[in-house]
Amino acid sequence: MEEITYKIYQHIGNFFTGRRKQFFALFCVIFIILVGVSIYYQIKIPQDTLYWIFSSLVQSLAALVALLGVVIIFKLQTISNREDRVLEEMSQNYSSLAYFVGVTAVQEITSIEELLLKVNKITDNNTGEQGDYHINVLRTIKNKIEHFREVKLFIHNFMIKFSVYTFAIIILNLVFLSVSHLIYQYNLELPIIFLVIIFTSYSLFLVIKGMSESLF
Repeated sequence: MEEITYKIYQHIGNFFTGRRKQFFALFCVIFIILVGVSIYYQIKIPQDTLYWIFSSLVQSLAALVALLGVVIIFKLQTISNREDRVLEEMSQNYSSLAYFVGVTAVQEITSIEELLLKVNKITDNNTGEQGDYHINVLRTIKNKIEHFREVKLFIHNFMIKFSVYTFAIIILNLVFLSVSHLIYQYNLELPIIFLVIIFTSYSLFLVIKGMSESLF
């Protein structure tokens, strides 16, 4: 059941974050319709309810950013541990590879970036030696390291995008909170609530999209 639910959320999130032009057009049409309906029929939502909605969304989004930050720190620490394990494997299981990459002791390789440079130099110069055991092992190590770098780059870019967008929505909710009396006065409660819920949902679906792309 959990797997089915996750797949549903994943597909919705991909649609939400992948087809922006279609969604934006639909969103504008619905928003304009709600503005017209609210003004024409003078639909009223209690002002206390507006305060509660805006303040709750601010708190929820701030908590989401903090929670995601903790998860990302854990993920980066996991990647760092895996990189250390690669260096350890070079030392314990593939001791002959230390000489093969051009050092007399594995301890001379102080970082994963340094190891990648040495491995790249060897594998690039031996593209035709598909059957050599050492070359194949080094290519496997190279693929692992490059995968770690891709994941870290994705996490970095994702966190910047998510944080900037989510904090912008937090500020927007605070603005609406401060002018909630005007929203109530001009019968704009329904379209404004629709607006903030859509914007907030996009933050949630960004997290879902990140999960579907192996953020966690």
